[in-house]
Amino acid sequence: MTAPAPIFFPNVVQTLVQHLQSDWCMAQLESEPGVDGTVPVPCVVESEVPNPRPPRLVTLFTIPNAGAQSPVLSTRRIVSQIYEGSEWVTGNLAEKVRGLIVDSKFRQLGIKHVKVIGEPAKFPTPGEPWRWQFTADVTIRALAGPWS
Repeated sequence: MTAPAPIFFPNVVQTLVQHLQSDWCMAQLESEPGVDGTVPVPCVVESEVPNPRPPRLVTLFTIPNAGAQSPVLSTRRIVSQIYEGSEWVTGNLAEKVRGLIVDSKFRQLGIKHVKVIGEPAKFPTPGEPWRWQFTADVTIRALAGPWS
């Protein structure tokens, strides 16, 4: 008898970045009026902060987590940081990102469950006074693979 094939999980950051870059999600993110009231405002969604940083940016990354595990399910902690030009606009945009990530479990992405563990909150730094952050635990399904 041969050993069973290893179980692999998708890169959930890549999955969510691609989802947020979809036309439907971009329409939601770009519909939030900019600081000057204009609509639509181009929004960049990435897993790294580009240099130079665009005016409207959503970044997603993971941090270590000890969430629920099973042979075919695993939990990843996702952190989203949102940048814009005012506290009001950035806060509204953060709420939209929260909604889109929670909604991702209904979009056939291999995401089974989303548990919000850090609601959108202002997370300023000296150079970025209007940065907001949102954190969620995302349970993902293993990728289908060969059975031995």
